[in-house]
Amino acid sequence: MSIEEQSGGALFIKLSAARAPEFRPLTIDPKAFAPTLHLEPADFESPLPAGMVSCGTPFVILPLKNADALRRARLNIDAWRSLVATGALGTTEPSWTEHVYPVTNDASVRPADLRVRMFAPDLGVTEDPATGSAAACLAAHLAKHVTRPDGTLKWTIEQGIEMGRKSTLYLEADKNDGDVMAVRVGGYAVTVSEGQFTLPA
Repeated sequence: MSIEEQSGGALFIKLSAARAPEFRPLTIDPKAFAPTLHLEPADFESPLPAGMVSCGTPFVILPLKNADALRRARLNIDAWRSLVATGALGTTEPSWTEHVYPVTNDASVRPADLRVRMFAPDLGVTEDPATGSAAACLAAHLAKHVTRPDGTLKWTIEQGIEMGRKSTLYLEADKNDGDVMAVRVGGYAVTVSEGQFTLPA
């Protein structure tokens, strides 16, 4: 972890994923997810690949056509559970199917490179405004599909806009000989509260 103090008291904090990324391919056409997100098959027409990735916590990454599709996405939990139960994702393991992460690289989201959302209602998270563990998986996923075999790749993503709680996360991934070796996620933070615990002797 690195911490850099910024002007105005803000901090820029960057964390490295503790585990190397694990990748699993989706075994169905992403358009089959349309009913699970209250969308149309055409909303899944994206140049980005779909997949499942874990850097400790797995996420199902579902690219969408544009920011409008991302805005309209609402997870139909019953439809999602039904699809998972069929084994259509290639697994029915709860740990690999509990986090749904739709993304878009629509040019209208600039200056960010991508905009994302994260749903995990089975874990009590209807939607999350900023998900560092998911961002780490996205960095690994994007890096894996970039043809450049070596070097450090960087992206900026936005999340929480649809909730009125915009966040910006900064992603990095290192590649060596075509393999994703490390991923990092950073962001700006300020202290909003602090406290002290007194433990009994």
